[in-house]
Amino acid sequence: CIPMKLPWIGVVQMAGLNKDVAEELGLKNRPAVEIGDVIPGAPADEAGLKPGDKIVQINGLPLQRGDRPEELPSIIRRQILRMKVGQTVTLGLYQGDNKPLRQVNITLAEQPRRSTLAKRFYADDLGFTVREMVFYDTYLRRLPNDAKGVAVAFIKPSSTAATAKLQVNDIILAMNRLGRAAVARLGP
Repeated sequence: CIPMKLPWIGVVQMAGLNKDVAEELGLKNRPAVEIGDVIPGAPADEAGLKPGDKIVQINGLPLQRGDRPEELPSIIRRQILRMKVGQTVTLGLYQGDNKPLRQVNITLAEQPRRSTLAKRFYADDLGFTVREMVFYDTYLRRLPNDAKGVAVAFIKPSSTAATAKLQVNDIILAMNRLGRAAVARLGP
């Protein structure tokens, strides 16, 4: 099975503007999505998209209205997923009342490989499975893009790995001869 090439712009977080915020900004009855994080070097970054930008159009058309503002980012993602890698999407960005929209052209790139497509390895004697690290593993932990390691994918209950308090989604960056691991963990 050959994996499909999925398009992306390189924006990790987006939020639909609620009614009060939209009205405060002059976007009454106009769906809008605020950009959260733009991945450095991704197509959105190269096109000049910045955190805080507000999308009100995609390819010259107003954003489709959802039942709730929280649905708007998913609507945009679905529209982009219907396009092909290499296509250009034009986003209309709101700049304020009585100002023209800023048009940003973004050439869609291939989405980084997801964890579901990563190779997996099972350590039967220790009772855990690891997989190759993918882009999101390094991004979420603020590790260098070229960081080497594996992500823990499964822990067998009552195994050596469970006793050692290894957790799913831990990143094993190094292991010494005695079996001790250097681990990167998300959150507290």
